[in-house]
Amino acid sequence: MSAQPPRLLIVTTVYNMIRDFLLPYAEHYREKGWRVDALAQPDSTFGECEPAFDHAWTIEWSRNPLQLRNPLEHLRQLRELVARERYDIVHFHTPIAGFLGRAALRGARSRDGTIVIYTAHGFHFHTNRGRLGNAPFSLAEKAAARWTDYLVVINDEDARAARRLSLVPPDRLVQMPGIGIDTSRFQPDRVSADDVAAVRSELGLEPRDQLVLVVAEFTFNKRHEDAVRAFAKLGDPRAHLALAGREGPALEGTRRLVADLGLGSRVHWLGFRNDIPAVIRASDVTVLLSAREGLPLSVLESLSLATPVVGTRIRGISDLVGGGGGSLVEVGDVDAAAKAIRALLEHPESARAAGEQGRRTVERYDIRHVIEMHDLLYERALAQRRRA
Repeated sequence: MSAQPPRLLIVTTVYNMIRDFLLPYAEHYREKGWRVDALAQPDSTFGECEPAFDHAWTIEWSRNPLQLRNPLEHLRQLRELVARERYDIVHFHTPIAGFLGRAALRGARSRDGTIVIYTAHGFHFHTNRGRLGNAPFSLAEKAAARWTDYLVVINDEDARAARRLSLVPPDRLVQMPGIGIDTSRFQPDRVSADDVAAVRSELGLEPRDQLVLVVAEFTFNKRHEDAVRAFAKLGDPRAHLALAGREGPALEGTRRLVADLGLGSRVHWLGFRNDIPAVIRASDVTVLLSAREGLPLSVLESLSLATPVVGTRIRGISDLVGGGGGSLVEVGDVDAAAKAIRALLEHPESARAAGEQGRRTVERYDIRHVIEMHDLLYERALAQRRRA
């Protein structure tokens, strides 16, 4: 009698994380014959995600820890699900799911043989937050690390922090180059001139107009208002700003600022887009002035499409842009951001060179390479399970 195929459960806080980043992994492991299930809070993307899995389970937790209504019940539900379905590997992503889930499954390996993996998409403690601000997050991660068989980090700063804090033994710490980008899709020659022209026509741009692009969900961490203020300082009537991304708590404040600065005719609200490659190629520069990131996909996409980036000098962005794909500025330094954007707009040859350098940088982040790294990690985990 042949052994059963491995059983993998992917857990995130909400399903849009799965839709945006993790579906290629579900496809890959199901093609290998694995059973692959998902668990997250349902949202508008649940219907898109459900067919990708053998089972798509739901749980009513929240991205906001202050809005968790019954965390003990969530722990019980997850613990019972994992025991009932006999998963070999449970792989957590995102902070709320990662902390609650690991708490629920503490002792799972000794009890059921289940291997617990957590990918940190950027620890909530980081160098741009003071010691007091970092303390509760680092303490929480130290606690959860005790219930973690393998910890995956996706940038250099988090790797150093994990080693400094001894979160897991060295052989259980794995650094990966993000969660991957399909560089065959985000490739300059895959975007047609007609698609680029359609985007620029939609925005009412003339041939000589220049476009600055921000791709980010409207959360306060992304600091859209800094991008708007930097754009306003350009003072060039030919420059336009496009804001693409899901609605969020920072949207209304950003709209008010645009109105107050009299920029309405040159700022374009794109919402969530399915044609991001064309939008990026229609732009001269992309901007991300976040306070905190893990390894931002929007920067990876821009660089893969040879479009230079102005970003903040923080972990993740520095990993990507620091090699010459654009410019880095300090968080909150609007004047420096405006200067960096202006330099790229006014010197198109330098901008093209930065874009080409960025394109070379992202080759190691190709999703096929990152999936191979997951293959190796899961092989180690399954071997560990067999020895248990």
